[in-house]
Amino acid sequence: MDTAANMTNITFKTGPYDEIYPLPLLAGMTPEEALKQLVEDSTAMGHPFVPPTRGQYVEEMHFRGQCHVHQQRLPKAMAGEMDDVPEAAALRQAVMELGHRMSLRPLGMEILKYSSFAPVLQYLGDDRWQVGLKGEGRVQSFEATDPAEAIKAAQQVFKRWADQDDEKWMEAAEKATDRFPRSLFHHYWAAQIREDKVWERGGDITLHLQDNHDRFRLELPGDTVRLYKTTRVRGVHIADAVARHTGVEPRYPPSSLVMEWLIEEGMAFPEMHDEHRWDIGDVKVKMIPDRQEFVLEDAAGARYVIRIEGQKAAELVLRPIVDGKPDTSTMLAHTVIEKPLRDWMRDFGRTVLTMWFIYDAKLGGTSEEES
Repeated sequence: MDTAANMTNITFKTGPYDEIYPLPLLAGMTPEEALKQLVEDSTAMGHPFVPPTRGQYVEEMHFRGQCHVHQQRLPKAMAGEMDDVPEAAALRQAVMELGHRMSLRPLGMEILKYSSFAPVLQYLGDDRWQVGLKGEGRVQSFEATDPAEAIKAAQQVFKRWADQDDEKWMEAAEKATDRFPRSLFHHYWAAQIREDKVWERGGDITLHLQDNHDRFRLELPGDTVRLYKTTRVRGVHIADAVARHTGVEPRYPPSSLVMEWLIEEGMAFPEMHDEHRWDIGDVKVKMIPDRQEFVLEDAAGARYVIRIEGQKAAELVLRPIVDGKPDTSTMLAHTVIEKPLRDWMRDFGRTVLTMWFIYDAKLGGTSEEES
């Protein structure tokens, strides 16, 4: 839906709360100049940084500079200090004279939706302003005679509430990742999203890789969008855990594809001597199918066993062999086995997962480290 401001030819797009989205207030500012302004302001605030001069990240930093300039100019526009700029004059008129609600989301993040409040600002007249909407969560009203100060105050309220919402969501996401621990597939999917930039998780849940610096956009049911930054493996793990927490069933790739990926990544290329024996680097591997176990022997002659332990929460566990028996008091490494993996591991899949586990655990490391 579009909303036109009177006395101008400016048209604003509107959001789910019938709020208008301010147009970019970048008149007379090139992307390079906007980035320069961001660098200068960040330095003045005690957060200096050197922007990149080449590569894909340059374009993103230009956009961040433009977002910064836009946010800095919003108070000036509302105070009437930019009436020579049509977009600014129309915005001031729409909010101050026509009573339209205005989105407080940063430029380029109009898709964001929060669970505890509506991210909008409205001028109520007589120097009274309101952040949020009644019936849509939190609401805060305040008085400000200077429209510029009103915008700055509203921006601070928005940031505080948005940060609280994001922190609460991440706490819930962490609980979900504890319930559904990381597995081989999170490594596999992380490699796929690096190439495809998108992962259709199912159940109306989609994960997007925003750039090569591991910034994610997670789209959830109910038009909810979450932005977060972490490593690719952890980013996919969060999306997968959140999806499964809501009841979405996991969908595993064929073991042959996973094996191909492991070989391409240089993580699994066994030299097969016979049906059940391989060499992986300096490690000799023997599979014992009837016990679903793998016995390993390293270059120093130390022996280990990899086997499935636990019923309700099955794990692939690495233990040392002492006096010919697994030392049940010592667990060198472990990784979760999802319930559907039971069938997947009966044949070639078991070999695939074990090969990865040997590399990931590194005979005494841990499969829980970020990579």
